[in-house]
Formats: sequence, structure tokens, C-alpha cells
Amino acid sequence: MIASTLKSIANIFHHHLPFLSDMLERRDPFRPDHVQLAKSLVEKGTMVCAGPYADTSGAMFIFKGVDPEYIEKEFVQKDSYFTAGLVPSHKIQEWSVLIGAQNLGGGVSKL
Repeated sequence: MIASTLKSIANIFHHHLPFLSDMLERRDPFRPDHVQLAKSLVEKGTMVCAGPYADTSGAMFIFKGVDPEYIEKEFVQKDSYFTAGLVPSHKIQEWSVLIGAQNLGGGVSKL
């Protein structure tokens, strides 16, 4: 019950991408397309923000107003890091934002 209530309020997903250990050495030819795709999704309003972890072990992408199928179709299947094999796995998870949802363009949870 709570999960479905939160989903209708925020509909925010975080997308975790772990990187290969030699990512920094291998990414350069693929980086411009990767960055352009992310920027285009931000412009569409479906991606809120994205970036690598400070330790370069991976990255996180925050999406709003979409579902996991959209993320798979519009990001994973088109992203040059995925097609080049630089991302060995990924996880899309719904995120129930309880505090600060208005900063992401979502409503505030009533919990």
C-alpha cells in the first residue's frame, strides 16, 4: 500500500551503473555519445541529473516521470558505454523520495 502511494507521488528511479576497473582508460572514444545521450534526456525532462561516483567505481542517473522500460529503451539500449561493453551490469530501482521531492519536480510524500 505504501509503495503504490509513493509511486504515484514521485515516480523517481535511480539507475546504478558499476564500471569496469579500466573504465577511465577505455571510455574516451565512447564518452561524447554517452554524454550527449544523457544531455538529451535531461532536455526532455526525463533525466534529472547524472554523474560518476567520486571513486570512479560507477555512476548514478536519476530519472523522473518514466518507468523502467523507458530507461531500458531510451538509455540502456542506446548508450555507447553499454553497447561498448564498458558497463558490466546495471540496476534500475524505484526511489521513494520522502524529503525534498519538490526539488525533483515531484510531490511531497504524505507519510
